Amino acid sequence: MKIRNTKVFLLVEANRNIRKEIFQYEEKLKESFKVPFINTNIPEEADPNIIRFYSNSLNYHSNIQVAQNKIILDTVYDKGFEDDILLVYDYLKNKLSILTQLINKETINSIGITSILDFEMDISQYMPLIKELTSFSIIDKDIKELRYFYSKVYKNNFYANITISQYARFLLEKLPDLFEQNNTIEMKKESQGIQVMIDFNNKPLVSNKKEFEYVLDSFSKLIKENQLNNYIKGELL
Repeated sequence: MKIRNTKVFLLVEANRNIRKEIFQYEEKLKESFKVPFINTNIPEEADPNIIRFYSNSLNYHSNIQVAQNKIILDTVYDKGFEDDILLVYDYLKNKLSILTQLINKETINSIGITSILDFEMDISQYMPLIKELTSFSIIDKDIKELRYFYSKVYKNNFYANITISQYARFLLEKLPDLFEQNNTIEMKKESQGIQVMIDFNNKPLVSNKKEFEYVLDSFSKLIKENQLNNYIKGELL
């Protein structure tokens, strides 16, 4: 299993003055994010969903975006992290502890985490495995592609929205050019298999500021304790 990315959403009551707090964000995050942050100069009266300011992390693995009604931490993991949920957990815990301090005056409506998990395998086994583990009678020799979604309450306190599909990842390779006049690019398949997209949030709960670590702990537990078969069958531990 490869953890390709995570995106943390902190949804809050709209704060029309959020742009005035950009310097606080820069001060708290300057050790790991580029400063100054980029100010989008969107009028205060415009849609609260529009990003007001943002920045990339120093190593470009993460991006933070701040709107009047949400803060988003978007992270892509490399080979040092993608195989280890504990490293991912520690990284997110560190960043969220800082964000908690920045929004401690906000009213939090919901906390969500999305993630993409890749399970590498021979793609020819995708349909047979889905058919074996589910009751999908639609699967036959004429079905060439299958993608499905389900949503369920997880541990009484969360919603787990799961999408199952097949995937293929490609790398761009520059081919040698003897005359060095043209750059020839070739697409090379890096991996393929089954992809699980997770949308995890605490909407069944009445949110409060103390839930950050609880949500992160529960998300981490979901990934650590479940195998591919659990996701396919919807039997989440």
